[in-house]
Amino acid sequence: MLTSKLSQLGYLVFGISGKKWGEFYEPSSVDVDEEGNIYVADWLNHRIQKFNAKGAFISNIGAKRNDFNLVDAGIRTSKKYQPGTYYKPEDLAIAPNGDIFVCDSLNNQIQRFSKDNEFILSWGPKQTIKLGYYTGKLYEPRGIGIDKLGNVYVADYGYHRVQKFTNEGRHLMTIGGKKTKNRRQFKYPVDVAVDLKMNIWVVDQGLHQVFKFDQEGNLLLTLGNKKPSRKERTKHGNFYEPNGIATDLVGNIYVADCKNNRVQIFDNEGKFIGSLGIDADNNKNTYLDSGYDAKQFRYPMGVAVDIAGNIYVADRKNERIHRFPPSLIKKP
Repeated sequence: MLTSKLSQLGYLVFGISGKKWGEFYEPSSVDVDEEGNIYVADWLNHRIQKFNAKGAFISNIGAKRNDFNLVDAGIRTSKKYQPGTYYKPEDLAIAPNGDIFVCDSLNNQIQRFSKDNEFILSWGPKQTIKLGYYTGKLYEPRGIGIDKLGNVYVADYGYHRVQKFTNEGRHLMTIGGKKTKNRRQFKYPVDVAVDLKMNIWVVDQGLHQVFKFDQEGNLLLTLGNKKPSRKERTKHGNFYEPNGIATDLVGNIYVADCKNNRVQIFDNEGKFIGSLGIDADNNKNTYLDSGYDAKQFRYPMGVAVDIAGNIYVADRKNERIHRFPPSLIKKP
């Protein structure tokens, strides 16, 4: 239960399990706009929900309530690629101009909406049963990030690569994918973020690592041991199936270390500077050390940071959203 002391510090938690508006069914991602509104990818309810800064439901993003015979749960229609409907949306991102980009994962596409919830465009859907490894195509995209210029970066999970696009879906660059001498090979990249210096940060779930690239796609830094042992994976700086990533205005990096049930925080050079959730640097099997109490997680999937430095976490198995003030970061 949320204590008055935590509330006074600025901590917020909201959400319960369910299908009504304002409820969640395994939320997978969270983001926040400049006005403090909170957006949640409500994964198994197949919808995007918008809340105010106090956690009160405002609206959904996408199809209107009565469009396409949608029910309150926001269940997808039988028509694939219908604008404003989704199939297991994994992530979303807010652009500098307020537009909302949704990673419509199992429809293999990105959908873009205005801040007033008007559909603008989409790209990437797989049109045939036979998959083709083509530039610009997407296969189960899991994560999305936007740089300060408005360019869009997609963690193309099924094709083991990150693709960069304009905000209209024109392909600009690929990192990873088919292994070549000068390309980093990913194993299931799940999220991507871009800092203000235009460095590209990629979370690789299969390798249990985080990579930093420059804007040309050159590898600069690697965080975490590849395939760490049970003892190693709980130490600060290592990960166990990490999933989400975010950056703040000073360049710090926040990683949703999913199966270690924590968020780890690093400076821009990869130095560990703090954590949220279970403090797992104790050689315990934190896969079992999940928590139900305030400030604890059961599979943190997504993370975001607002302009004031507050940290938002999508807590999948607890089916809720947390907001932490910077004062609650546990420092080493």
